[in-house]
Amino acid sequence: MSGPRRLQTVLSWRARQRLLWLALVAPALLVMALGLIQLADGLGRWAAEPYSEYIAANVRLTRLAYIKAEQALLATPAEDAEAHLLAIEAGMARGEPAAMLLRKARAALARDPADARGWVIYARLCEPKHLTAATLALNFSFRLAPREYFLIAPRLYAAADVWRRLSRENQALLFAEVRTAGSTPKLHRALIAAMSEPGGDAMVTAAYQGRPRALRRLNRLLSAKILGFSS
Repeated sequence: MSGPRRLQTVLSWRARQRLLWLALVAPALLVMALGLIQLADGLGRWAAEPYSEYIAANVRLTRLAYIKAEQALLATPAEDAEAHLLAIEAGMARGEPAAMLLRKARAALARDPADARGWVIYARLCEPKHLTAATLALNFSFRLAPREYFLIAPRLYAAADVWRRLSRENQALLFAEVRTAGSTPKLHRALIAAMSEPGGDAMVTAAYQGRPRALRRLNRLLSAKILGFSS
């Protein structure tokens, strides 16, 4: 075999060797890369988990805790719309401008339109400028989750401005949530916060229509809490 031919054969053999090596190694490299991505996603969710639980349970945090919560929740994958919506809620709690958060909320809800809490957050961001959009968002949240304990606090606050605009069916659901909050000491502060909003007092009065004794008792309980006579 001549020199050039022998060299071509050797090069061809080496090329086949490299191709064989790539064929064997490439799947392992792909699995490793996917594993690293999943590990990063998992670590992001793990870091955000305590904050998401606190916010979803309506636990009041310090401003610094809300900042940390927002950072941790935004570090989760973009597909995790629930975490990003909770990050927006943390941003609201620490006073971030509503206009900036509204764009983020739209993007997150586009990824997960079935998130009932997300629509409550969206409604709050729309108020007081866009009451029609806020009303539609709240109506939709009731459609998705008509009876959800952990939505009572944020939904009362969001509904204070627009409760008269809700459908009759959803007004009835809202009034039931008002009365649940009235009979649940842990929700009294949420009820006080809702009553501090325009329309909040009228909403509570309407929820207790035909129940004057229960309304007077609630007024005494809330007054005691406001004055610091009860925890």
